[in-house]
Amino acid sequence: MSIYKDNFQTFESLEKEIRSCEVEGFQDFLNYHLANKHVWKMIYEYTTKYEARGMEVGIECIWNIARHFIIFDVDKSSKDIYKLNNNYKRFYARLYNQALNKKYFKLRTSEADDIDYVKLVRYFTVMRNKNNTGAYND
Repeated sequence: MSIYKDNFQTFESLEKEIRSCEVEGFQDFLNYHLANKHVWKMIYEYTTKYEARGMEVGIECIWNIARHFIIFDVDKSSKDIYKLNNNYKRFYARLYNQALNKKYFKLRTSEADDIDYVKLVRYFTVMRNKNNTGAYND
């Protein structure tokens, strides 16, 4: 079973679904995201700033802004040390659109479209609460 759209049950079943997702690059993205939560904060912050000003920019623009500011803050244990992997842009763009119920980023069709990002946010929220690190957008 994968994290495709279905009913949320327990954390254990949710984690099992997430960890069994076979979308190419997703497990690397998941591990990267969990080790580098500040990347999401930067993407969220700059995207909402552009959105509030009524400006349309793509994930590539936001990604390069984040790359400029984050390049030396990436967890050194990550295999993507000192960089933001371009393969993760598709996941972050969909995470922003779907988890926040917005259609800010224009997206090309991708295998990543089948992932339920609302469920993924639930997983991230529980993980943060288990680690006493606060709510998802904090």
